Amino acid sequence: SGDLQDFINSELGEVWSIVNKTTDEKSIVKRRRHYKRGEKAFETLTEYAGSDIDRGYILTVDVQKTCFWWVLREWRKDGASAMVDFGRADTWEEIVKLADETDCVCVLVDSGYGVRTSEVYQICVAHRFTPTKGASRRMAMPWTQNTINVFEGTRKQRDGESIQLVTYDTIQIKGLLADTIESGEWAVPSNVTVDYIQQMTSEEMIGDKWVLKRGHRDNHLWDCEAMQILGAMIFGYMLTVEIEEEKTDDDSTEGG
Repeated sequence: SGDLQDFINSELGEVWSIVNKTTDEKSIVKRRRHYKRGEKAFETLTEYAGSDIDRGYILTVDVQKTCFWWVLREWRKDGASAMVDFGRADTWEEIVKLADETDCVCVLVDSGYGVRTSEVYQICVAHRFTPTKGASRRMAMPWTQNTINVFEGTRKQRDGESIQLVTYDTIQIKGLLADTIESGEWAVPSNVTVDYIQQMTSEEMIGDKWVLKRGHRDNHLWDCEAMQILGAMIFGYMLTVEIEEEKTDDDSTEGG
C-alpha cells in the first residue's frame, strides 16, 4: 500500500486518501420498491399489508440561497421507512403547504446557510418547524437540543422570542444513513430519478469528514435524507446510538 500511496502522491499529483464510507448507485437502485412517487408505500406494498405499527411522516428541508430542496419520508416505529417524494421549491409557501397537506410528525429545516439563518428561525417559530444545524466537530451524542433567541444579532433581539435548535453530528448521522441504505429497511419509489440517485451518491467519508466526490456538485437531497435519520431518532422511529466520545466546546458549523 505504501508503493501505491507514493505513486498517487508523486506520479498523479493527488493527495493519498482512504475512503472510509460512501454510497454508490447500485446501493440506491436496489432500494427501489413497487410503488410510485406520491404513493403511500406502507399501504401499497404487500409485505406491510395489515400491519398496525405506528407510522408518521417527516419532512426535511435543505435551504439554499434562492431555493429549497426537500424530502418527504414515511417512517414506521420498527425503523422501516419509505421515501414518498422529493423536490425543489422556490418559496416558503410551497414548503408550508406540503407540510400541512401531509400532516407531518415534524419538519426539520437546515439553518446552516448563514445569510438565511435568522429567516429560517422566524419561519420555524411561525409554523412550528424545527431548525437544525450540522456540527463540524464530533459530538458525544448524535444530536443535542438547546434554546436560542430567534432574533439573535438583529434589531429585534430584545423581543426575546426563543426556539429549540437541534445540533447534530454530521459524521455520525451521515454514517448511519449510509449504513441504513446498505442494510436497513429503507425504500425509494420505483420511479426515483437519476438526479436523486446522483445526489444520494455525492459524498464520501475520507478520514473523519464527509466531502463531495469529484465530479459531483449537488448534495442537497443527501443532506435531506441525513436529516430524515435525525428526525427518526428524535421521534423514536430509530434507536439513538450513544457514542462514547469527549464532548467538544467547538460549536462551529457546516453550512448546506
